[in-house]
Amino acid sequence: MLNNLYNGPYEKKANMVVKLAKEMHADGVINFCHWGCKQSAGGVFQLRETLKAADIPLLVLDGDAMDRRNSHDGQIKTRLEAFLEILDKERNSSC
Repeated sequence: MLNNLYNGPYEKKANMVVKLAKEMHADGVINFCHWGCKQSAGGVFQLRETLKAADIPLLVLDGDAMDRRNSHDGQIKTRLEAFLEILDKERNSSC
């Protein structure tokens, strides 16, 4: 239990996300923040800074994973499409 990723400071999780993104050669990271999860909502600022320092793009999607009436599918789709366009431009410009 003591070595669990979710046990301890959020910095531990943020550093693991960077490590995994690099190992998998990820173009970017998408993080869903459930409105009721204080850990993900509060830690997203640290995650953003840690990924920025590693030059890894991040898309943060906020939403309610429990109540579909609070889902904003159109807005999420638009933000996801824009993020994918940014990743595509970055991939093409580095070639």
